[in-house]
Amino acid sequence: MLSRNYLLIFLCTLAGFFKAVRDTLMFHWAGSVFKEWGWSEQFWNPNKSWMNKYANWPDDKNEAFFLSKTALVSLTDAWHLSELLMLICLFAAIFLSIDAKGKLLYKALAVIAFFVSFNMFYYAMG
Repeated sequence: MLSRNYLLIFLCTLAGFFKAVRDTLMFHWAGSVFKEWGWSEQFWNPNKSWMNKYANWPDDKNEAFFLSKTALVSLTDAWHLSELLMLICLFAAIFLSIDAKGKLLYKALAVIAFFVSFNMFYYAMG
């Protein structure tokens, strides 16, 4: 039981780390370690990386690759990738914290319910 609690804390800590990456990229790119270390601006700089989902912005606004503007957008830039990793950590923590005594289907349905309710408000406000 104690090791499960440590895993939950670790997942929540990772979620916080990925949230910090997202916020740093969005609001502090110019002074961030990502820029200082010379990491690819095309992937890490949100002022440029958002164009990666398009074939050739602004001339060609089609997808750069299949689902690059929707389901696979997390592969196009660091901001979206860190968002995906943050959400995976949070929903994994929810999954592990549900005491369903081995009922995998119940746990999966509970995570889906959390995911749907999270996204309903996230996209309604955005």
